[in-house]
Amino acid sequence: MLTLDGKTYQVPGAYGTIEVINIGSVALPVFNVLLIAGTARQGLPHNASGKKGYEVIQGYSSKVTAESYYGVSELTKALDYAKRGGAGAVFLVNLASLTQAKATIKDNEATPANTLDLEVLDKWWGSAGNDIALTIANDGTNVTYTILPPKLTKYLTADASTSSKLISLEDVEGIIVGATIKMWNNAQSTLQSVTIEAVDKVNKTITISANPSAAYATSAYARIYQEDTDNQETKTFVMADVTIEDVIEWINSGKILKASRSTYTGSVPNTLTKTQLQLISGATIAVSPVATETTGGDFDTFATNAPQLLKNLQTLTVSGLG
Repeated sequence: MLTLDGKTYQVPGAYGTIEVINIGSVALPVFNVLLIAGTARQGLPHNASGKKGYEVIQGYSSKVTAESYYGVSELTKALDYAKRGGAGAVFLVNLASLTQAKATIKDNEATPANTLDLEVLDKWWGSAGNDIALTIANDGTNVTYTILPPKLTKYLTADASTSSKLISLEDVEGIIVGATIKMWNNAQSTLQSVTIEAVDKVNKTITISANPSAAYATSAYARIYQEDTDNQETKTFVMADVTIEDVIEWINSGKILKASRSTYTGSVPNTLTKTQLQLISGATIAVSPVATETTGGDFDTFATNAPQLLKNLQTLTVSGLG
């Protein structure tokens, strides 16, 4: 069994270990497997609690697919270079110690009770997960749940200035003039919406339509993103019939959040204005640090844990082979 680009394939018959050495620009053979360890601001990290090697080490055949999981990052750029050099399937592992955003939704009773415990799925680990928005609206007969994810999350490389429209970013790939973006960091309680007026691909900067409303600090993971309305998840329930189990089942059938029952007294949440997970009271706000290369840092930790992670990966792969 092999997981590649998020899909699992049964590969019976044979398996083996291949050592691939690429010197200079020599093309690699068509069939080979690489493991690239690097840093990404999004996606399940190697040290995620309770996760096995086959969960934190993901296989990809294209940069586009990898970026949908890890975002534009050093990790996906390395994949791109490897593919240009002739690599076949490439396994990636994120060494950055990202954390997972979590939040609890209360019902709308006079004394609100904790009803739904939410946590982001693997691809949303990191601060991008904080930006997932939840809306619950009703018209008296039906209640509609909407989960809206972010896209094209970009991190600032310098603190934003309240007196300058120029914003420096780690990369500007995918950003276009005229797009509406959201901007803030983990310390903010207000999300700013602005329009992109110019993009400088050489210097990796953008010019926005208004000065930042706060000095968004990189230490608090200052970032911009766009709302991904094309991939939002929406479900309408009949208020008189819906149960908390119905809501949980629907959320867990999606690709953004995982839900479970919290303290529950019988009332399904029926009203919540559009709110990012970061702004829900008591939320666990996720962070997106860059992987550390110092002694005892993330790279060293992975070197220590790699044998067990790779054993988990090998056990899963081999178990599906005939």
